[in-house]
Amino acid sequence: MLGIRNLAYLVFALPVIFIASAQASTRRPVMVSCSCDDAAGRAYAKALHEALITSADYREADLADTVRNDGLRISIVSLPLNTAAEEPPKAALSIVCVHGSAIMHQFIETCTRIPIEACAKNLLLDLADWK
Repeated sequence: MLGIRNLAYLVFALPVIFIASAQASTRRPVMVSCSCDDAAGRAYAKALHEALITSADYREADLADTVRNDGLRISIVSLPLNTAAEEPPKAALSIVCVHGSAIMHQFIETCTRIPIEACAKNLLLDLADWK
């Protein structure tokens, strides 16, 4: 039998659960695939993954989720620009954003390993302008 205290917890917990699930469903799904075999490309993919986790507008998803929920697909191909051990890793990144079956945006970005997090976060900011 539910006590008054347990019932009170239930009454307060249900709205919190519904709000949390509503917020999760309003974040637009984004699938990211990366052909990144170099240090800068891997760092960019990791930074984009972390930016999606903390984003209020987007969430990381798989292909089925992006198709089902009108999401975006971002494909990244990384090409190392330097191989010298004494230089910081630098890569040219080809980034393609697809919505449905249409390419919304494609660009080339050159990032060094040091400001890579800023490059990835800027990509999320740009998504709102590509709609």
